[in-house]
Amino acid sequence: IGEPYQVNGTWYYPAEDFSYDENGIAAVIPADRDGQTTANGERYDPQMLAAQHRTLPLPSFVRVTNLDNGRSVAVRVNDRGPFEPGRILAVSPRTAELLQLTPETRVQVQILPDESRQLAASIQRGASTTQIPEGPAQAVPRGAVTSTPLAPPGGASAARPTPSTGSVATGPMPPPPPNPAPPAPTVVRQPIAPPTDPTGTVTQGRPQATRLFVQAGAFSSRPNAERMVERLRSFGPTVLAPISVNGRQFWRVRVGPVNSVREGDRLLERMLAAGFPDSRLIAD
Repeated sequence: IGEPYQVNGTWYYPAEDFSYDENGIAAVIPADRDGQTTANGERYDPQMLAAQHRTLPLPSFVRVTNLDNGRSVAVRVNDRGPFEPGRILAVSPRTAELLQLTPETRVQVQILPDESRQLAASIQRGASTTQIPEGPAQAVPRGAVTSTPLAPPGGASAARPTPSTGSVATGPMPPPPPNPAPPAPTVVRQPIAPPTDPTGTVTQGRPQATRLFVQAGAFSSRPNAERMVERLRSFGPTVLAPISVNGRQFWRVRVGPVNSVREGDRLLERMLAAGFPDSRLIAD
């Protein structure tokens, strides 16, 4: 998943969230990251379908949708970021190209729960086959065999023996050698196969109209949310938006809507400077 970390005085706490679904603005990972090591130890390649996220488990899979044109693609989250205020995700240049992203593009980011769980399980089990016990399997030993002809039944003539180059022992048949116990079989434990990395298949959906807000926070207590509304009125029109998450009721406090990403960024900077550290730019 990843350890808690601090950037520019802000602490981030990675956690599993298989219901994650958020709208906002995406950034593009800078070109100078090419060849550098990501937060989970992978080598970053700008031609991969990769992304940065501040708190989702590393690695995991998400679907990123360009809400302006309906194009979507699955990407692998393998790094931390972006640390630019107002951006919910940063994607590789190749991902941005496939989605036709611009600085004003609104996106939806949804975790792919089944693929992400499978990926986590494969990492926990190990990426290679484990054999128990170790070492090559031993061949079953063979005992020495003595050839002895049977005596003919009464009244019957013995068949003429076929000439042989080896000696044949005569006399009563010796008891068969004891069968050695076979060795314990080699048990091969196959790990869960990790899901394949995204292939770059673009799904074309319908564009969705969205509006931009700066959200100051989400509260489980409505009175607390209403008090926040009063504190934010000087920044512009304030909205109290209810939402249910996993059966729990929350109230989101937002300022807006704003007319552009640039206007939203300016409002976000003002709210952060005024002491609202949880503020973020969202599309809804």
